[in-house]
Amino acid sequence: MQGVVYWTAMTRAECPYQFENCFQENKEEFPMPIYGTKEGGSCVAISVRDDVARATIGTGMAVKVIVCTSKLLMACEGPTQTFEVRENIVSCDTPECSGIPDCVMDDSKFLTRPVRVLLNPSRYGRWSSSCDMSFLQLNNELGTWDEAYKRCCSHGMDLMSIQNSNQQNCLYKPPTISILSNNGRLPYNGHIWTSGRDVEACRGRLRWCTGYLNDYIKKDVVWKKGVDPKSANNSCVYIDFDDPDLPSLGLADCSEKKQIVCEAPGGVGYKSQMHLFFCRKSFKVTQSEAGKIWNTGDISQAGYGFKKMVQCLAEYLGLVYDSTKINEHVYLSMMSRMFFPFDRTEMLNSVRDKREWLMSQPTLNSTRSIMKFISEATEDTMDDFFSGHFQLAAEMIRKIYDCRDIAKTNEETFAFDFLQCLVQSERLNRFWNAYNFELERPSVIPLVDEFFSPCSTFQNFLQNTSFCMPNDFLAGLGQTGIFISTLPINVKRVKYRNSLNLTIYRLKLLLQFRTSSYTACLERNGALPYAETKKLFDFMYNFFRSQAPNLTIIWDQAYMNSIGGFTWCASNNNPYNLFNSVAVPVDVIKEVSGSPLMLVSLPGPEPNLHAVPATDELKYETDVFCRFSINPVAYCQSNPALQRWEY
Repeated sequence: MQGVVYWTAMTRAECPYQFENCFQENKEEFPMPIYGTKEGGSCVAISVRDDVARATIGTGMAVKVIVCTSKLLMACEGPTQTFEVRENIVSCDTPECSGIPDCVMDDSKFLTRPVRVLLNPSRYGRWSSSCDMSFLQLNNELGTWDEAYKRCCSHGMDLMSIQNSNQQNCLYKPPTISILSNNGRLPYNGHIWTSGRDVEACRGRLRWCTGYLNDYIKKDVVWKKGVDPKSANNSCVYIDFDDPDLPSLGLADCSEKKQIVCEAPGGVGYKSQMHLFFCRKSFKVTQSEAGKIWNTGDISQAGYGFKKMVQCLAEYLGLVYDSTKINEHVYLSMMSRMFFPFDRTEMLNSVRDKREWLMSQPTLNSTRSIMKFISEATEDTMDDFFSGHFQLAAEMIRKIYDCRDIAKTNEETFAFDFLQCLVQSERLNRFWNAYNFELERPSVIPLVDEFFSPCSTFQNFLQNTSFCMPNDFLAGLGQTGIFISTLPINVKRVKYRNSLNLTIYRLKLLLQFRTSSYTACLERNGALPYAETKKLFDFMYNFFRSQAPNLTIIWDQAYMNSIGGFTWCASNNNPYNLFNSVAVPVDVIKEVSGSPLMLVSLPGPEPNLHAVPATDELKYETDVFCRFSINPVAYCQSNPALQRWEY
């Protein structure tokens, strides 16, 4: 939570540059370095350093002197509890969804490393993609609202929501869609649960309950004829796709059973990035217009469409609710994602330049003077970094109190007016450049191609695909153009080779990098092994067994074909192209049913192939061999300067 700064109990002691905890009996001097001591101020604040600074400097906390009248957050501590902790307090003034089931993803449905992604999505139901959303209609399932909510959560998705009238109209006449019904609309009919409902403590106040949208239901959405949303009393909201005019909203008892359709933002990325794409398209803001304002910070020329786009995005993020109210908890949460990288290179360059200048001064070039100057220059540079961090956080906390009560002249553009108030500060100009998107909830839904295929390529989830396998880890299979790895890859630990100019921090991260058996070979532009003929299968098996006698050999993804056999996905060769399909050339012993299954060879002298459940041990703990085609191997061999990995 680097962007959030808290007061401590420390103030200046009587001696210069020394501080003490003034509200504790044991007034020991603080053992960590405190920055900003030359700038004035008598109170001390604390925050968390970013990972780069932590690895470079060796400590995880940032501590700095700040003027005592600054507005920062408070956190209290004491030897005994002196007040009552009240939990689950529900305020009807905010659209929180209390009293509903916990939203828990089912890990068995996901590949959780190197990132979380839904595995083999085609097995769960019928997928559609439209209105910048991905929809999943669960196979032959009806459920109560609670049951529907939990089922969608288990897939990393939410129940359908209608954030505004634009989205409702889009569901009626989608501009593009992956699967259409005969009338050009989404292929649904009847009543389908949405995420809308009231809660026990706030009867009659309907709200959306999702992982990305917590807001009251807007007045401009269309309800079924005769339905009064104010009459809600332990009611949940459904959408009627049989309405001939428009998919309209209705109310029902939450215990009724209705169809379940889950949704998630379309595409792969982080929460705000995906919603920005939808909001930008909804209000016809060009990418160049949005990019220009984003990059320059000049919002004075923003058009009305841009202002409505900002409102749309703020509501999706939960920053603005009920059109003109700021959710301070979300604001502070977003502050906690601010990232202020420690530029070690800039610091070293500054020290080098000043040292060269010092060396050119004949009267100052003693070793003691040089070392003293280098120490002071380093301290000043680090002070500058931490000063920007703390002062920006203090300014953002102050500005929320200045800006949250601005005149609410237009409900459609309130969020833009709030943003305009924020950036009326030189320090906060383009503050969003410090925002770390990677701390948001990322998409777990793959791209559309994988919705309709039993094969997964994880294309938008792979990491480090630009690296090559070392030549001495590869063996060519005659004139076939096929290469295989000579040793199994350790999916639990990765070593970096040719580590020139690699910082300690990056090396530390790479040593901790963990992948999976599904992705380890794909990340090297290869695939898990597969064989077109029985002869090739037997050869690969015997070779792998000679290198790893006791290893459970994991083969490439495969699926049951229409004649009861198995077909390789050939994951490194466009598995979505049916012309690339390759039948598994040997008998597969299938002792269990269900999905997903993995094809493995168990230890033993004779070649064998079994279809077994994809257990955590197979996915994350079992070393794998890989198969490569000639193209990536030739590219790496012709470019010896490319970085290589060793497993």
